[in-house]
Amino acid sequence: MLRGFSHLPPESGLQSVHLLLRDEKGYAIKESIEVKLKWRCRHCDEKRGDVITSYEYQNGKQFRVSYWNNPCGHRDDRKTVFIEAYTNGMNQDLKYKIGQVIENY
Repeated sequence: MLRGFSHLPPESGLQSVHLLLRDEKGYAIKESIEVKLKWRCRHCDEKRGDVITSYEYQNGKQFRVSYWNNPCGHRDDRKTVFIEAYTNGMNQDLKYKIGQVIENY
């Protein structure tokens, strides 16, 4: 297990993932935030895919980011994931930052 990763028990039906906060133009990475999501597809309620954690690099800084593919074939695009993180009630401490991202869409 990699140090610094938080894991939620699988039976909780939740998953912590890392999302990148970018500047207003969507290019420069400002930071990576960890949010909690219900781990079910928003279209068909099937379980979402396994999380792959990777890193993106910019200007000598490293940012953790999560990716996944849903087995059902439905895509979770960036905007809807941020909206879900904003509205699901599990990320209150990050609501301001997430709201700023949503406003830029």
